[in-house]
Amino acid sequence: MNYKWLRMLCGCVFLGGLLLSAVAAFATDDPLVTIDPKYNQAVLDHPNDPRSFFNRANAWLEQQQFQHALADYNSALVINPEFANALFNRGFTRRMLKQYDLAMLDYNAVLLLHPEDVDALNNRAILQCLMQNYFAAQLDFDRALQIDPKNAHVLLNRKLLGEAIQQRQTVIQRTDQLDLEDSYIRFGE
Repeated sequence: MNYKWLRMLCGCVFLGGLLLSAVAAFATDDPLVTIDPKYNQAVLDHPNDPRSFFNRANAWLEQQQFQHALADYNSALVINPEFANALFNRGFTRRMLKQYDLAMLDYNAVLLLHPEDVDALNNRAILQCLMQNYFAAQLDFDRALQIDPKNAHVLLNRKLLGEAIQQRQTVIQRTDQLDLEDSYIRFGE
């Protein structure tokens, strides 16, 4: 099955005890949030296959059930620590949960396995922006564009970053232009 659509979605502006999820299907408090029972059955039928956890995690991710998705990505990675797509999607999930440092570790791991993964570079750059590491974000976007110069997601995100930096510079320049002679202080009475 091709999960390129999920990886593209991620780039748009995008341990012990874990194996217990192999024998128990997740339940949510929201009765409207469900996943196809075939994912739970696949985990029960193939508890040593990381793809069964990966597929169920993707189903949870589609429902924006990030904690459930994270648990299944973790289970997939316990079975196969070098499962790059699970690392990638877990990085995205952690980003959605605002676990930025952990998400960075996942994207770094993907890039150690696949140094020219443009989607991982793009997502890591977005994460760098969220962490206000703009220079590092520029480096990741630039590296991604060296690999794939026509990647629409990276081109757009790089442009947006450039505009944001330009706007920030404008604010800083305007602050520097304030007439400090017209400022005043208050003295005690």
